[in-house]
Amino acid sequence: MDLELGNKWKGQFFTPFNLSRTIAEMSADGLAEKIEQQGFIRLLEPACGAGGMVIAMALALAGRDINFQTSMHVTAIDIDPTAVHMTYIQLAVLGVPAVVCLGDALDVGAPFSKAYPTPLHLLGGWSDRLRRTREKTASAIELPPAAVKAADREQPEAEQPDLFEAI
Repeated sequence: MDLELGNKWKGQFFTPFNLSRTIAEMSADGLAEKIEQQGFIRLLEPACGAGGMVIAMALALAGRDINFQTSMHVTAIDIDPTAVHMTYIQLAVLGVPAVVCLGDALDVGAPFSKAYPTPLHLLGGWSDRLRRTREKTASAIELPPAAVKAADREQPEAEQPDLFEAI
């Protein structure tokens, strides 16, 4: 906001970094146990702006001696191409595994215009890692028999392409 990059007509207001840092510090409590159980955490930032909240979380994890490069994956979304590019550059330089998407997070049915995986997303094998986690989670969920029968009767809808499979 100090650089006057926000656009009040678009509803664009950047969170001051000290506030992002405070929120991240409070949110990071207890994440070490979750990371130990699951192997990593996923962070969704639906209005990423310049990526300040994600950077604050990476710093909060690093402050707890947690390697965010191997234990956190980020999906960052913004509707503004300039903000998406700012986020991508910052996360790529800091080594945060992420996919930065250009699109409207509030329009659930609309696909993203662009998706930019950071170098650490690609080098860390995060697409496979996320896919395996989704498959394990899906196989662990057992539906009641009535729900399975109802699902068998329904025609499958055309699937939206998976963001991580396209990368």
